[in-house]
Amino acid sequence: MAGQRLTDKGTYGTTAIDWADLIMGVDISDSTGSAEGTSKSLKAQRLITTVTSSLDSSAVNALNSTPLGLFNPGAGFIVIPQTVICQCTHVGTPETNNEYLYIGWDQATGGNTNYWDYQRSFFYNESADRTFVFSGNTTVPADGSYAGHLSGKHLELWSGGAFNGDWTMKVYATVTVVPAI
Repeated sequence: MAGQRLTDKGTYGTTAIDWADLIMGVDISDSTGSAEGTSKSLKAQRLITTVTSSLDSSAVNALNSTPLGLFNPGAGFIVIPQTVICQCTHVGTPETNNEYLYIGWDQATGGNTNYWDYQRSFFYNESADRTFVFSGNTTVPADGSYAGHLSGKHLELWSGGAFNGDWTMKVYATVTVVPAI
């Protein structure tokens, strides 16, 4: 890229920016490249990114035993959720098990007491499509904490018990990833 201007390059346009994409920036605190700063790359996940997942009915019904991994920040990083949207599509039989849906770090450690957000009676008795928007727990979990450090912990989505309806779900999780200090 020597002698080329970043502004002369193409743009993303309507193409989604992937969490692993590299973005070019200038670190003005590093003058080793020039007095104005040094060009460096930055993973898009360090800014803000949205990851998506589609679950068929069998995957939805198994969320209590097979949590959906929304985002793995990698060792030495913490994932900070901003918003999670779940678009549920009614296919046939309504959900009748009246279960909770949880979003948090590591179901095995967090279980049903340590989570970022939840919905009681998730998609219960619905016979039409519905969208749920999560933006962080508005009440304190059972003990108000996560049992451990969040560094390297996956952000996950799980249910308190097995769902039983015939429905699908698309999940959009918007997160920021920061280095653990």
